[in-house]
Amino acid sequence: MISAMLALLSAAKAIPATITPLGNPYSSAEGGPLDPTPLITVTALVEGPATYTMFISNQAGRPLSTAHYVNTETTSTITKIFPSLIGSPQPGRLEAGQRATLLAPRGWAGNMAVGEARFGMPGGNSGLIEGSFLQQAPSNEWLFCMDVSYVAGYTVPMVCYCGNTTAPISGCRDPLFEKAFKCPAVDFEAAKGSCHNPKVNSADFSLAPFFAPCAAKAYSFPGDHDALASAKCQTKSLLCIIFPDNGLS
Repeated sequence: MISAMLALLSAAKAIPATITPLGNPYSSAEGGPLDPTPLITVTALVEGPATYTMFISNQAGRPLSTAHYVNTETTSTITKIFPSLIGSPQPGRLEAGQRATLLAPRGWAGNMAVGEARFGMPGGNSGLIEGSFLQQAPSNEWLFCMDVSYVAGYTVPMVCYCGNTTAPISGCRDPLFEKAFKCPAVDFEAAKGSCHNPKVNSADFSLAPFFAPCAAKAYSFPGDHDALASAKCQTKSLLCIIFPDNGLS
């Protein structure tokens, strides 16, 4: 496992992704890294580095499209736009076997939507890799927090690892479209390869059957907090693999 993951880190070239520094149109997990008050475990914390590297590896065997969004905070007098990923990546496409390298500076908060390239740019029902690299109370240390979220909808299986570790810190490797519970969308093609999560705005935090295999691993409803990696990876890198069972044994 470790050798396979190291190979992914050193193999394919980085490609551009999308950055839209005008707000985040997609839903995030309540209490997740994009929430104004994320759930942070305050014991035994180690402050993160000055920049954080995120590797996104496509093991799907076919092209993927990604879209990155930077968070904003709006008050009655001002809109705060969080820092962009270093390099200001432009719209791009992640080919089979390729890897995107993203650098998050301190102060960054945003997410990456992922979908199959044949359906165009990922939309509002896409799976997300969410993250923030912010100063957190009560210690005001710079902490990196992240999760994989299917709160808005599901597109592809994604699993994220801290550095070269072998245990995922967030994400779900189950290919949900192949599971017994069918997506309530009209059909896969009409929904552009995504499944809308009917519980995205649910106040009771209940779980839709289609998303059940990913519960507690990736956010599958707004209160699915076991999926949150709250300051669990304060090394310098994160590796997220799309369709992980196609690339690792």
